[in-house]
Amino acid sequence: MMARSSFIYSTFQGITKIADLTACSNLTVLYLYNNKLKSIEALDSAPNIQLLYLQNNKISRMGGLEKLKKLKKLYLTRNKIQVLEGLLENRCLEVFFNQNEE
Repeated sequence: MMARSSFIYSTFQGITKIADLTACSNLTVLYLYNNKLKSIEALDSAPNIQLLYLQNNKISRMGGLEKLKKLKKLYLTRNKIQVLEGLLENRCLEVFFNQNEE
């Protein structure tokens, strides 16, 4: 069932870690805002993600984004981003929001 889903909507769940998404081969939209994520891992297992909503978490490091070659929109507002890696080669990115907490 999950393999056919094109989106996952899991907000306000207290999620602290992203699981391996290999089984979600059709995943294009991932809503994980308002959780407790501290780092982003396993996104490379879902290379078809186009829209990624991660605002209002506790993320300090974003890496591995170079494998998300289809990523069009990335929302990181209200996190604690100190390191952001892998966006320079992304030719599809149209929208990027990153306003860190003070």
